[in-house]
Amino acid sequence: MHHQMPFVTTEVSVSSLAVQFPVSRGAFGVSFSGYGIRGLRYSTAWIAYGTELHPDVSAGAGIHFRAASIPGEVFYRLGAGCALGIQFRIGNEIMAGAHVMLPVCWSSGSGKRGNGDMTIAAGISRTFFQSATLYAELHIRPGDFIRTGAGLEATVGECVRLSMGFRHSPLTLACGAEVRLRSWTMQIAGEYVLDTGNTPYATLVYTF
Repeated sequence: MHHQMPFVTTEVSVSSLAVQFPVSRGAFGVSFSGYGIRGLRYSTAWIAYGTELHPDVSAGAGIHFRAASIPGEVFYRLGAGCALGIQFRIGNEIMAGAHVMLPVCWSSGSGKRGNGDMTIAAGISRTFFQSATLYAELHIRPGDFIRTGAGLEATVGECVRLSMGFRHSPLTLACGAEVRLRSWTMQIAGEYVLDTGNTPYATLVYTF
């Protein structure tokens, strides 16, 4: 379960629920989200499956559905897309991966694709001192933007994890703390975006 309040207001909020089930050598997952403002709400759903192709190689695929609603019209705009991803383990310390997200259709409304354009992402991480991981990533939307980011996670003791990171466009700084208690995981985090200000996050996970 995840909740986010951009701009620290009650008018704009993001809430989501995700469930994952182990299946054979992989996992099947479903995610639902709702966000927007009064009078214009968006609902999204992801259905995805990932599997281990090799002890050092994993791959996954997902289908994405999105709907916008306005007063008097529940399905104002409908859209769908898909994503493909792959991840490699290089030795015991390095992980590398990439994914591509493709629009399948945008079947109603203005007919414009908007945020449905293809997006390509790639990233790499390195673990050191057995308790800290450094991340770097690159996001590309052909003809639109190139964004880079980096982050650091460190484990303190057995149940606390601290994290921090940044993204260059728009300039964003973020930090957070995660606490694990038996089957529960709670994360409190926040980010500062130069263009829009602060955004707090809260996430709660239960494993059974």
